[in-house]
Amino acid sequence: MGQILVLNENQLEREITRSILSEGLESAEIVLASEEESAIKLLREGDVDLLIADVPRFDLRRCDMLAQARQMSPDTPILVTSVGVRSDIAPHVWRLGLQDYLLKPCRPAWLLAAVQALKRDSSLISDDREQQRRERYLKLLAGSFLLSADNAHAVHPNHPEKADPTNRPYLNGGIVIKYHGGQKYITDGVTAARLKALCRRAGVPFQTYANRSDLAGGSTLGNISAAHVSVPGADLGLPQLAMHSAVETAGVRDTLCAVELLRTFYGE
Repeated sequence: MGQILVLNENQLEREITRSILSEGLESAEIVLASEEESAIKLLREGDVDLLIADVPRFDLRRCDMLAQARQMSPDTPILVTSVGVRSDIAPHVWRLGLQDYLLKPCRPAWLLAAVQALKRDSSLISDDREQQRRERYLKLLAGSFLLSADNAHAVHPNHPEKADPTNRPYLNGGIVIKYHGGQKYITDGVTAARLKALCRRAGVPFQTYANRSDLAGGSTLGNISAAHVSVPGADLGLPQLAMHSAVETAGVRDTLCAVELLRTFYGE
C-alpha cells in the first residue's frame, strides 16, 4: 500500500487531515509535509499513492510546484483543497491536469469520498455509502442554479459620468444583469446566457450593469454563497437611484418584472 502525502502549510489543518484519513481508511500510511520541497522529494522517491495539496491561492509558485509534481510522478493522483470560488479554482485545476478539488470548508466524509475515488484500491474505505451520498450531492449541485437578487445602480441623471459608458441601466427598464471583472458578482458568460433565457421565457425585459474598473463598487452575497456551496449562478438587481440613502428611488415596473421572473424560475 502506498502513501497518502498531505501537503499543507498550516500545522493544525495537516493534523486534522491526518486524523480524518486515519480514522476513515482501513490501511494507509499518512505522510505530512509542510513545504513544497519536501513533497517533491517524497514524490521523487516514488512511494506516494495520492497527493493532497492545499493551495491557498494559485500563484505562479504553486502552479509551478503542481506542474512539477505532475511531471515527477504522472501516475500519482492529485487532490487540491482550496478556499475560494469554484469559477476561480476549477480552471486552474483542469489546466494543470489535476484530478479533483475540494472547496474548504468541507465535511470529513467528502474528503474521504474524494480520496476513495482517486485511490487505486477502491477498498480503502470500508463503507461506500458516504461516497454515494457525496456523488448524489454533487449531482444536485451540478443541476442547481443560484440567483443572487439585490439592487443595481441605475444611470443617475445628475451624475451620468459615474456610469459605465456602454452598460447603462435605467429605471423601469427591466431586470439588471450585473457583471464585475473581479468576480464580486458571480455572473459569467454561461450563467448570463441562462439568466437571459429565463427572462425571455418570463417575458420580462433585461439590461446589463458592469462595475467600472476605475471605481470601487459594492458586492453581494452571491460570491460569498458560491464560496461555500459551489453552484453556478448569476447576480441580478433592480435599477435604482441613490442606493443606501434615505431617498432611494426605484421603478414599479421593475418590481413587477422581478416577481414574474422569480415566479418563472421557481416554477421550472
